[in-house]
Amino acid sequence: MSILPALYEAYASRGLTLLSGLTPARYNGLKQAAFTWLIRDGKSVTDGYGISLNEVQMLEAVLPAIAPKNIFIIGNSYGFSTLAIALICPKSKVVAIDAGVDTHSEKGLELTRDLAKSLGLKNVTVLLATSPQDVPSVVKKHLGGHIDFAFIDGLHTNTQVVIDAEALKPFTKPATALLFHDVLEFGLQQGLHKIENMYGTTAHIMHATTSGMALICAKPGKALLQALLPFCPTPETLTVPHGMLAWKKHQKKGKTLRRLTRSLRKKLGLKTASKPTFHTGRI
Repeated sequence: MSILPALYEAYASRGLTLLSGLTPARYNGLKQAAFTWLIRDGKSVTDGYGISLNEVQMLEAVLPAIAPKNIFIIGNSYGFSTLAIALICPKSKVVAIDAGVDTHSEKGLELTRDLAKSLGLKNVTVLLATSPQDVPSVVKKHLGGHIDFAFIDGLHTNTQVVIDAEALKPFTKPATALLFHDVLEFGLQQGLHKIENMYGTTAHIMHATTSGMALICAKPGKALLQALLPFCPTPETLTVPHGMLAWKKHQKKGKTLRRLTRSLRKKLGLKTASKPTFHTGRI
């Protein structure tokens, strides 16, 4: 059973509504529509948008395959991803840090602690701390110096994700999995490439997640690779939607040209050409 109903009810018990998983195309291309908003009295109190419903679905598939004992999170905001991960892994130690730079982020830390308690999540620790400065002391104190799974969702720049990965590396093993949010959404491929070299492995790019997440794991087990499969389409399969986009773009240009041609013929008093009555059905 999904952890989402319990998570939504927990926020609702504090007078907060979660809104997530909307289709951007229905909201004039608003990308944020797909992610998770925090709403009170009909107004957004969202600083950092939470992971999408699609990404929670991914975590529900991937985390059991990793079976992490120690989980470290960079970037807590109002706790949606932290609590989702903790609900999926109720026996794991979960430690989340947030730098507290956003307007409501410190209140978000308090809210996360409160909701973790109400959900019976005794192994969740949420701290006001920064990466990379506080990572060593926090990991040593709260996780015994070892990380099995890390979720990196802090500052979305190529420089910062590399700094975060460097800070985590001393506390990882080859089987440790690092999950980076917003890689494709924020164009973090350059930083990700440096992290690949740092960890000596190739990232699994999750094109089928809303933000285009990426997972780094030097020695993934068979179960993890199977769990990643639906979210990591191959380059060959991705040529299909790209081909459709190219075809639609070509069709749009063709329609514009035909419209201009008809208008010109009409102005010149020429007979309008009839529309074709066939369709090849091929790109």
